[in-house]
Amino acid sequence: PIVTPTGTLGAIWEFYDGWRLGASFHLPYYVIAPATLKSRLPAAAPYRNSEQLGQDATVEFQLPWEVRLGLEARDLVKGLRVEVAADYEHWAMHDKISVEPDGVAVTNLPGFPAEYLLPEISLPRNFQSTIQGMLGAEYTIAASESVAVTPRLGVSYETSAIPAEYLSVLTLDSGKATLSGGASLSVGNARFDLVYAHQFIQE
Repeated sequence: PIVTPTGTLGAIWEFYDGWRLGASFHLPYYVIAPATLKSRLPAAAPYRNSEQLGQDATVEFQLPWEVRLGLEARDLVKGLRVEVAADYEHWAMHDKISVEPDGVAVTNLPGFPAEYLLPEISLPRNFQSTIQGMLGAEYTIAASESVAVTPRLGVSYETSAIPAEYLSVLTLDSGKATLSGGASLSVGNARFDLVYAHQFIQE
């Protein structure tokens, strides 16, 4: 199994009545895991008597650390909450996916040693870091002492993690704006949420 420890540290500070500042830091993921390497040898004549020996390998790549910062204002108008936030993800550390074969060889290939060991396979990724900005608001309307309705709206924009020259069908990404809306129905201690979001993808 893949076991990849990581962690998050965060804090919220109410520096003035009704005003909160929040921040968090998420550690990166370092994925180093066993893998099974399977290949299909070409149908060309030189490979007629060849076969693959072994199939064990190790796959390795990194996923980014992340910093988030948010500011919330409560009850500027009674029942109203407004929040603005920013997010930075260090995708630049995801530069490649490496596959290191463990003694995997192709045999009986003319012009090569009897057992030709497969070299490391490197898939270039060359991602770039992303920045996201977010704005959201909600307003609580009390229908009775135990029932309340809270409509909310939000909008965000995030830059692309993939430079155009490295975009492929393996991973699709581009600049994207997200518009969302929803509402909550609170009945006593229970709350029911409904949300709809639409993402506009940059071509």
